[in-house]
Amino acid sequence: MQHVFLVLVPATSLLGQKLFWNGNGLRLFANEGGRIRDRAMSAWFRDDATPFLLEGAVQIALNYVQRAGEIDDYTETCRFLVDRVEFMIRQGHRNRLLLANRAISQFQRYRRARTIELSLMSG
Repeated sequence: MQHVFLVLVPATSLLGQKLFWNGNGLRLFANEGGRIRDRAMSAWFRDDATPFLLEGAVQIALNYVQRAGEIDDYTETCRFLVDRVEFMIRQGHRNRLLLANRAISQFQRYRRARTIELSLMSG
């Protein structure tokens, strides 16, 4: 997991407002009291980015699993992938391809274990 550190470097804007620059080059504005009033944050930390991230990662994983012919029950597969990707997003992962790849490998392990379990029960 990556850690993001905020480095505040004071500067003054043309309007006399205090500006602070974080380590990623994003501006933070401060009022006369010196308190930061407006934060320009990257898309990684926006709350509304999570549904798009979830949708994209699940779609990638679902396309792969479908093309590989590994889907027995479409609804169960969708639920499994959504649950796994959602869990990883809550842990702080934000890379769509990483989320999809890990969900695919977890689904393949789950499917393999389920197949072995069913063969032991029937044999």
